[in-house]
Amino acid sequence: MKSLALVILMICYSSTLLADSLARRNPYGLTNYIESAHFTVYWGTGMQDSELQPLLDALEVAWQELIIKRGYQRPITMKENKLNLYVSQTGQPVLDDQLNAVQYWDIENHEVIVFNKNKIKEDDFMKSVTAHELFHAIQSSYLPEINTEPFLFLENLDWTHESQAAWVSQIVWPELKKHKAENHLTTFSPYPQYSLDTVTATDPIRTRVDFHRYGTYIFFNHLTETLNDDDFVKYWLEYLQELRDLGVRNTSTLDEMKTMVFNRYNQSLESLFATFIARNSVWDYPDRDIYLEVFAEQDHFLQSQHTARLHTSIENKWYNSPTETAVRRWGANYIHLKDVNLDKLTIGFEGNTFGNKDKTGEWHVTAVLDKGDVFEYVPLVLVNGQIQNFELSTIEVKDVWLAIAFTTDSNDESEVFAFRYQFAETGQFEVSPNTPVSYPKDKVTAPSPDSDKSGGTLVFLVGFLLCFICRRFY
Repeated sequence: MKSLALVILMICYSSTLLADSLARRNPYGLTNYIESAHFTVYWGTGMQDSELQPLLDALEVAWQELIIKRGYQRPITMKENKLNLYVSQTGQPVLDDQLNAVQYWDIENHEVIVFNKNKIKEDDFMKSVTAHELFHAIQSSYLPEINTEPFLFLENLDWTHESQAAWVSQIVWPELKKHKAENHLTTFSPYPQYSLDTVTATDPIRTRVDFHRYGTYIFFNHLTETLNDDDFVKYWLEYLQELRDLGVRNTSTLDEMKTMVFNRYNQSLESLFATFIARNSVWDYPDRDIYLEVFAEQDHFLQSQHTARLHTSIENKWYNSPTETAVRRWGANYIHLKDVNLDKLTIGFEGNTFGNKDKTGEWHVTAVLDKGDVFEYVPLVLVNGQIQNFELSTIEVKDVWLAIAFTTDSNDESEVFAFRYQFAETGQFEVSPNTPVSYPKDKVTAPSPDSDKSGGTLVFLVGFLLCFICRRFY
């Protein structure tokens, strides 16, 4: 029986929506199901209609927001048929061992969703994940080959595939922004040194970096706000569709996004990335309080990783970049100076524009000033990756961050880029050593807790890994 919530929702639909007449498919001949205007939920045994109704309600809310309000293409199967959702661990034939949720294809090659029966009562998870998986089906309508040619269309396409699905779930359910930050932002925030488009990583300590791409949903928060365009993600999918129709294959996702951003908005993705990294030093977003609350609830080791190095005093000398958080392509480091207590601060920066595998790129450095109730951003104008004796007014400034970003055309995610920096008092600036700052050729130091960070004991690592095992990802 349909819940009152679903009835009210259907009454609010437009006449176009009410005119939809989609067929119900049942390729496996299952006898247990419930359906709504656009979706059918199938299961094997052991469930009641009333237990599964929330899935239909959540899917219809997501449909209304994404298809009707925002104008995304409907999934291919939904041009004529309802989208099927199969409840796993109920004895049905579609991925019945699935423990969370996944968008999949059935024996007739139609998009379907598989959702674990034990997750339905977890209301926040259920709402967020149904929107996430429905969006995957929407993405496949723009790129039909994604089932038979998964992520070979563009290099690292899985980055935007997952990050944008994560972004969508907070759009459909804005009241779940804390849930989204808990489950996904925490997989990105500790690892800014990794490439923005990181898909997989083998890291002996930072295990959760494998979910880095989910946490970069906040990059699309930044783009939609900065470009003042809530349809950025939709235009990106349409751009991919055009590339697909032109027969483009195996280029870089980042390169294509640079082209799309320049052609549509007359802006560079590199500069947008630099401002993104600067904002993230202090999480300067409308939902900052939510993010800080979530980070405060994380374990000590996880919290400490966002900042590459913390300074509590000004020592008037050069520091080399930490090897444990070596900056990769389209990655970043944060250097935090606490309790400035000066009217003027002098800054120096020298970045090697060549990586340890001799690829070149560009440094972007912003001084971020905490003035209590407002943050001020001061981009440093670098010449050949360097700036010397830059004087910064720090009157009424409590803390200063150097937000250091690197962009390059290199597609090698293992290449790292080195820099040195200096905080100094007026008249105490140490002269540049005039020697290259670099990492050993073809070698990336295995990450470990930095001596400049607080934390990183074995106890924290064991606790961290246990927390990871218990967390929910989708």
